[in-house]
Amino acid sequence: MYMLSLGEFNYSGYKEGGNEYAAFSMFILASMVIMIVMLNFIITIMGQPFELVRDNADIFRYKQKIEMILNNIDKVSFEKKFSS
Repeated sequence: MYMLSLGEFNYSGYKEGGNEYAAFSMFILASMVIMIVMLNFIITIMGQPFELVRDNADIFRYKQKIEMILNNIDKVSFEKKFSS
């Protein structure tokens, strides 16, 4: 099973056994199960960074707004607006 997950498809010995069709169908079933398990591993690995970004989205948004305000604070004149 381990070698099958690495891509070692040595099915030449299936014809020597008692039931060739059962052995080949087990090979196909094992190939499909391993493919599903590996895809689930990839989904899990890719999901962890997405969760981190989603959890910190508000922090990043507020940080960007503060940086934009600080970069443009010198372009705004407050004397005209607040003088009576």
